[in-house]
Amino acid sequence: MRRFIVFIAAPLIMLGSLQATQGALLISEVACGTTGDDWVELRLTGETGAELNIAPLFVTMYYGANEALSTQPVTLYSHDRPETPYDDRYAVVHLTRPALADETDLTGDTNHNGSIDVY
Repeated sequence: MRRFIVFIAAPLIMLGSLQATQGALLISEVACGTTGDDWVELRLTGETGAELNIAPLFVTMYYGANEALSTQPVTLYSHDRPETPYDDRYAVVHLTRPALADETDLTGDTNHNGSIDVY
């Protein structure tokens, strides 16, 4: 069975704030049909100081349901901030593990794998 995944900015205002920070949200890696789970890696690029809360974004699954990335803020930055032990530019969106808790701005990288994971 194939999955069709689409990332969409929930409020249109999100696009305006993304332009204001001079950053661009990119899909940098995709892994589908792998052992374990399917996931998509997101990266924020742009000038130093750009940031974007990706929590309002959602995934549209192949069966048509819209699933929010997180209920709590998950902020990506265009640079790797020295005050965090993980890379602030990346987040990994897992598409097949909904029972696990999201890693958010409040929790940080709880599994210590070097990036923020949302489920």
